[in-house]
Amino acid sequence: MLHPEQRPAVWRRTPTGYDADRVGLEVEEFSAAAFTQQLAAGLSAAERRQFFDTSQPGKSAAGHDFPAVLSEAEREAVLEYLKSL
Repeated sequence: MLHPEQRPAVWRRTPTGYDADRVGLEVEEFSAAAFTQQLAAGLSAAERRQFFDTSQPGKSAAGHDFPAVLSEAEREAVLEYLKSL
């Protein structure tokens, strides 16, 4: 539940894929330049599919803007509540 401006433009899930401490998806973030370097390295089709590039059609990171209206304390309270479900 990131604020819209904190959402990464390019990311991929880590090998473990789960962050037990933060209770959520664990990802590696990439700048556009780093992502371009990865592509230039000659990745296989399977490796390219691991990257989520939000500039591509249908892969927007826009999501809901609900977190934008919350203070950091309110956002953390919502996350703690969701962890308890």
